[in-house]
Amino acid sequence: MMLDKLFGNQTATSALLFLTRYEEAAVSDMAKTFGVSKTQLYQQLVKLEDAGILASREMGNLRIYFFNPRCSIKNELRALLEKYIETNMSKEQNPDFYLVRKRPRSRGKKLGGAYERSRRD
Repeated sequence: MMLDKLFGNQTATSALLFLTRYEEAAVSDMAKTFGVSKTQLYQQLVKLEDAGILASREMGNLRIYFFNPRCSIKNELRALLEKYIETNMSKEQNPDFYLVRKRPRSRGKKLGGAYERSRRD
């Protein structure tokens, strides 16, 4: 991927693409989507935060990462990443990238799909 050379490696690129798409996220959501270890991803997030590109806050027992609003190139960086997503990451090519749940399940709603089938077996 051409962005890997720009951002240093695939893990950093994946984190930035994820945050461009979803605005904010915990390490576990990003790691699950891209199939990388949480430790490896966390190291890249710390580097990006130290560089001033990302910021984070605690939410319960999670650390949530997002683009640093004070980053002087935030808008240009996001525009580049959004263009890349638009032209290179279709839902058909990368379905897991588009499956992240952004809100909790409604109370009493049944689980569906493969999860429920695995529980019945």
